Amino acid sequence: MERNQSKGKLYQAQYFPFTPLFPHLQPSDRTAITKNQQTTTGSDDCKSNVALEEPNDLSLNQPKDYFPWNRLPKELQVKVLRNLTRSDLDKCRVLNRKTFQLIRHNEKSMKRRIIEYLQIRIFETEKSFRLGMFVRCSEVGITHDRDLSMLNRRKQRTPYTFEHALQHLQESFSPWSCSILPKLLKNATIQHLQIGYLLQGRLTDNILWPISSCLLNVDCRVQRLSIEDTSFAAVTSSVFLEFLRNAAPTHIFIYGIRDCSYDNFSPEVLEFIVTRPKFEIIYVQPEPFPIDDDIFAKLTASEFTINVTTKITADGIKSFVGGLASGKHEVVKGLIRTGVFSSSSPFSTPSNVKVSLITDPNNMYNSKPYYIEITATTKCTAKTKT
Repeated sequence: MERNQSKGKLYQAQYFPFTPLFPHLQPSDRTAITKNQQTTTGSDDCKSNVALEEPNDLSLNQPKDYFPWNRLPKELQVKVLRNLTRSDLDKCRVLNRKTFQLIRHNEKSMKRRIIEYLQIRIFETEKSFRLGMFVRCSEVGITHDRDLSMLNRRKQRTPYTFEHALQHLQESFSPWSCSILPKLLKNATIQHLQIGYLLQGRLTDNILWPISSCLLNVDCRVQRLSIEDTSFAAVTSSVFLEFLRNAAPTHIFIYGIRDCSYDNFSPEVLEFIVTRPKFEIIYVQPEPFPIDDDIFAKLTASEFTINVTTKITADGIKSFVGGLASGKHEVVKGLIRTGVFSSSSPFSTPSNVKVSLITDPNNMYNSKPYYIEITATTKCTAKTKT
């Protein structure tokens, strides 16, 4: 009986149960039990010596639900690990040192955790402020928006000020804290990161910096970034640009923000925005928004909406449309609010570019703004023989 228990422990130390994840994998070296493994009698010391002298092929007597993971070639182990979710990979790290190093050296090729939604906001209640961090991640069982704020407001003896909410935000995004958020964001992709609804309009560098630092330290990527209904008066362009670079969103959505100027939307920030695959800028103040002809000429997005008065001139639009004639830049749909054109066909266009002038049917004012809608297809020019 004692011999069987010692064998069981030794089997568990050498083998990893992969059947629940990969039932189709079966050990190839399972053979008949040899006569050397028959039950013997003796002292405890003899029993321990026999256990040490067991053959390395412990799969001879292994249970059917165990798989000899260490016997697989390293290349095959990597292929198996690439099919695991991030949660399963975290469990595999504690198997042994070799598996830990294997995952670490091939981290970039492994699956990333998918976080469907993360919203960050500091909002005001009846008597104080409060930090809200709402997350949705089906992989870890959070199928509905859940507030990860850990503050127990019942234990507070003083009102919760904006500075308290800011301190709580910094602690929540610190990789060295006990917060669950950095662990959840590690090697993850956020499908939608939303920052906004700050009722006092206090979006500041101190709010963006801890979020930006966390995204960089835990290697977290963002697909869609939304910044809505807040003021940019206390945001500097250097911190905002670093935040955008660390988040590296493929889609930027900016809506209803106030106090925009070159102090927070520098040419470097604007160039970063217009070179994303998709961006939308809607209802920002004051106008005109600081996008000019030089910034517009650098636009490479395939989908974009500029629903705000800008510094883009008629010549800038004509030059941009003319540049699309090469067929190297595809525009699925582009929309620009303009006041420089008022005719149905403002100018001639190349054959692969379609430009139309439209109005907003939802606008209830007498003076409806005009929009230029642009689409452009790519074309391959045949090389001529010389």
